[in-house]
Amino acid sequence: MTKQWYAERKDYDFKLHKKKEKSPKGSTDKFEKMMWAKSVKVGFGFKKKPDGKNNNSHVAIGLFCPPLRDEKEYKCNICPEGGCTDPSCPKEKPKPKPPAPKPKPKPKAPVK
Repeated sequence: MTKQWYAERKDYDFKLHKKKEKSPKGSTDKFEKMMWAKSVKVGFGFKKKPDGKNNNSHVAIGLFCPPLRDEKEYKCNICPEGGCTDPSCPKEKPKPKPPAPKPKPKPKAPVK
């Protein structure tokens, strides 16, 4: 389920911090809730849905706390992969990876 919700990122515009213009209404709702940086608690519920047609049908609900509400906060709560690169964002910037350690030279054999 979380993979399916995360896949909604294809409809999210990280530069404008909102759903892409031509994407269907509600197409990024679950992605936004899942990625909201200020959310510190999450709860999921699942229920088998007896629809008479498909006995494998299920309903899933995710509740996030605190919920996202303020559109002004999108910029610094939903960051692109690799972290936020916007200089006005107060969040900590991703740290560059340290260079790989150089291999140690092999000890020289004693001279006889």
